[in-house]
Amino acid sequence: MGVWNKKTKWLAILLLGRCFRYANNINPKGAKTMTINPDFNPGEITNDPIVNKVVDIVMKRHMQGMEKFGKTMEVNDRPLDQWIDETIEELLDAVHYLVKAKSITDKFKLKEKELQQLVDKFKEGTFVDDKENKTQE
Repeated sequence: MGVWNKKTKWLAILLLGRCFRYANNINPKGAKTMTINPDFNPGEITNDPIVNKVVDIVMKRHMQGMEKFGKTMEVNDRPLDQWIDETIEELLDAVHYLVKAKSITDKFKLKEKELQQLVDKFKEGTFVDDKENKTQE
């Protein structure tokens, strides 16, 4: 039977096609893709860890978009009104996320205040001031 049977020929063709597409930055859908330097580490761009985190998030989000849509923003030629509609939808989602996050912090602050009141009440009857201890002796 030999090395080049039907399965190995198709596998070789498939791998060569992928290598060609990768070398020429072409995705399976035929669109030009973006390459990233493999030595690039978004966490080491600046001495500000917040900026580095933002860059890391942007790069990860970009890679997700490339997998999902198969093309860079540069070659995405949607009409301007679609970009505006998409942005409005994204910002509305962001407002929902922020309101939810705010409600969580508000609940936490309320529980923290209630806990502090309980601790204060517990301390009132439990601990005696040093001055009171000396007068009792």
